[in-house]
Amino acid sequence: MKDNTDKADRLMAKIMKDFPMESPSTGFTEGVMERVQAESRVSESRPLIGRTGWIGIAAGFILLLGLIFLEYDGQAPEEAGWLAQHMPSLKIPVFDFSFTDLFSWINLDDPTLFWIFTGIGGIILLGFLQRLFGTLHFRNLHNL
Repeated sequence: MKDNTDKADRLMAKIMKDFPMESPSTGFTEGVMERVQAESRVSESRPLIGRTGWIGIAAGFILLLGLIFLEYDGQAPEEAGWLAQHMPSLKIPVFDFSFTDLFSWINLDDPTLFWIFTGIGGIILLGFLQRLFGTLHFRNLHNL
């Protein structure tokens, strides 16, 4: 690894010796520092979430708690868990999800759909291979 670094350093030194070094104009550093100091005086630190944001968050939280406790009717079976005993009106939505139903509209017996999906798969494969070869070429370029 050190040999590769030394080779790269020697190569860069050989390339850079042909180019003349340019120095900045007079007063460049002072001008840049004055601008940095002027910008640091103008910008003030502010919190990420302001006062009105925190008031809105607190109001929303209080509203949510109020809705939960107002809907509480106190009827839960004894064998239910702690959360179910104290908040039985809190209902979690049930999702009926099936992958077979999701893709049931695809009929690969139709030649048009078959070639569309084959083309999409080929484009995805070409993109993956391009990224893979680009990464391998980039790695081999650094090993010179």
